[in-house]
Amino acid sequence: MIIPRGKVSFLIGIALLGLSSRAASPTTGKSPDWEAVGKEATELLSSYIRINTSNPPGHEKAAADFLRGILEREGFTVTVWEPVPGKVNLIARLAGTGKKRPMILLHHMDVVPASRAFWSVDPFGGEVKDGYVWGRGTIDTKGLGIAELVAVLTLKRQGITLDRDIILLATSDEEIGGVLGAGDVTKHHLDALLNAEFVLNEGGSITTDNAGKSLYYGVLTAEKSPFWLEVIARGTPGHGSIARDDTAPTGSSGRWNASARGSSRSPLRRRSNATSRGWRPASNRTFVRSTPIFAGP
Repeated sequence: MIIPRGKVSFLIGIALLGLSSRAASPTTGKSPDWEAVGKEATELLSSYIRINTSNPPGHEKAAADFLRGILEREGFTVTVWEPVPGKVNLIARLAGTGKKRPMILLHHMDVVPASRAFWSVDPFGGEVKDGYVWGRGTIDTKGLGIAELVAVLTLKRQGITLDRDIILLATSDEEIGGVLGAGDVTKHHLDALLNAEFVLNEGGSITTDNAGKSLYYGVLTAEKSPFWLEVIARGTPGHGSIARDDTAPTGSSGRWNASARGSSRSPLRRRSNATSRGWRPASNRTFVRSTPIFAGP
């Protein structure tokens, strides 16, 4: 995945707009040097990408140490914890006046694995090339994380006190379920996030024209979630060493996939309702649990 270098500054601007509670007591009296801010963000993103947090296994501790070092140098108090070795979550807070409830800026530090054979550059090199930052995680979601980080740093450096606290939250483990990331936050550290009014996270989209004018703001209010089914399939018993078309797993997988693609006879489509109408379910056979039923010895 790649992200345009110029878009890094744009993302920071969007993040700052998202923080635009009425500002009180700016102390510097001048606007930020946006070119310098964009350059810093590009360099930080390249460095962040070079930290290989492919999940599994993740090893997000190195990424958390990277963020923690930046934040602590800027005077933030940072809280980190490690649910299991190598899996780390991080919280930092920019204090506001308290007139409004806090807002959370959330991103995840882990990325999906990348096979070097399918990349024209090192996916963990953070290379800036042809006006783009190249690497795994530029979009999902290290680019977002750096935009949020630099937005908070810029607010602090400018001496701007917002009407609400801004909570920076970086989690691990998102790519394989989030149990040790966001799940652990809500289970064991929810007190640090209580009373937050809303969360800004990945998702949605912003469309611009060639001049950079915003044409469309997409807001994502929900994400896909698992819909577990227990399927009992019957067929001719056999052995895995000989492929057959009439065994229970092979026969049922074809029917299931046809159903998931939205066949008019799909029970899933017949059961659609106002909240899921138009949804096309997708199956992944790695998540289908099969219990063989044998006849005979």
